[in-house]
Order: sequence, then C-alpha cells, then structure tokens
Amino acid sequence: MVAVVTPYDYGIPVGDAAAWGRVLATLGFEPVDDPGPAPAGRAAPLVILQHPQSGQRIRLYQRVGAAPPGPAEGAVTIGIPVAGAPADVLDAIRTAAPSLSVRDVEEMPKEKGIAVVLDGQRLILTSKSEPFTVVHYSADAWPNVLEFYEDVLGFCFFPLPDRGAAVRTRVENALGRVDLEASPATPPRSGSDVGHFRLVNAKLDQAEERMSGTDRGRWVAPPEGGQAWVEGPAGELMELLARLTDQE
Repeated sequence: MVAVVTPYDYGIPVGDAAAWGRVLATLGFEPVDDPGPAPAGRAAPLVILQHPQSGQRIRLYQRVGAAPPGPAEGAVTIGIPVAGAPADVLDAIRTAAPSLSVRDVEEMPKEKGIAVVLDGQRLILTSKSEPFTVVHYSADAWPNVLEFYEDVLGFCFFPLPDRGAAVRTRVENALGRVDLEASPATPPRSGSDVGHFRLVNAKLDQAEERMSGTDRGRWVAPPEGGQAWVEGPAGELMELLARLTDQE
C-alpha cells in the first residue's frame, strides 16, 4: 500500500504489536509500504498501518511497562469509522486479539458508535464516515491548553456541549475534526510512553516567535519547511503541519 498524507496520523505505544496488527486488519487497515521519516526524537515505529478509504494512519511503538487504565492527560481517543455495527466490530476485535485488555465499553449514541479502552488506548468505533481525534486534558490545565492552541499555534475554537463533568471544544480551523476535552477525571501523564498526533493548518510562520518565553510547551523540532514537532503543555507530542502536502 502506498502511503497517503492525512490529517489523521497517530503514534500509539502498545504492548503487543502483532495483536494490534490483527485488530487494525480487522478494522480494514493495511501496512504502509513507504512510511516516511520517523517522528522527531523517536525510534522508528514497529509497524505503520493505514486505512485505504479514510486515509487514517496509525503507527505502533513498543510500550514500556503495563497498559494504562485509560487516556491520561495529553493522550488521544481515536475515532475510527467501521463497516457494520460497531458492537459487532468490537466482538470481532476481541476474537482477533483475545490477549489485549478490554475496558470501559460505552455506548456513544451521538457518535453513532461505541467507545472502548483497548490495551490502554481509547477508541471510538463509529458508523460515521469520517475519522476524528479527541485530545484529553485535566480540568486544571484547561486554561493553559486553550492559550497554547490559540496564542502559540494560531487555532480557534467553537464550544461543544459538556459531557458530564467534561468540558469540550472543537478546533475550528484545523483540517479534519479535532476535539479537546477537559475532565477532572483525567489523570496526569505518567511514565515515558508518549504517543503523538497530527495537527494541520498550524500558523508555523508565527509559532516559533510566540513560543519564546512561554512555559506552555517546547519545540522538539522547530518549524522548518512547513512542519514542526512540539511538546504541548501536558507533555503531549504533536506533529504540526502548516498545510497538508505530499512531502512525506
């Protein structure tokens, strides 16, 4: 399969890459022939898989230690479109990879799907046609998070209805759907396992200057050629693109 540039590009730490490969194959993903360069400061992924219809791409890295109970601050929920009823797809995932832990299964009517924490990674299996990203933050970090996205990266938002105690907003001018969610139930990040996600339409021509002197993040790879890697206010690793191109 030839790699396709997509706004939905993730790196996730996993305990058993072979089992995750079977899960993603069940969801329609295929190995990528040309993975492109490894993310800044990271070893090459164990495997990269991409969905041929949606373009969504997932890079698997070896996790150190046990699977977390769910998404910590700066982690992402990955919304994955599926063919068939999401509950049936979850059953197929269980069959494909019985060794992976399954937690916190939850019906998500507004997402036309079902949420599950699989091996520490939260997924939403959705009947919708488009993928999406939800980035998790603690309630305490929320003001700094919004300032970072707006003042440093040049994004703007529109608010979403709260979900229980969680406050939510959508990044309005990012390519594709990216939601930010802050909850008092979200634990701080712990350990060295850090996944990553991609944001497209960042204002990189101004971001380096805006980052200077702030304590809200740091450059892992400063902007160059319309691309950068940054560690955000919660220690989350983001790949930033000024626009979506075939540079990979």
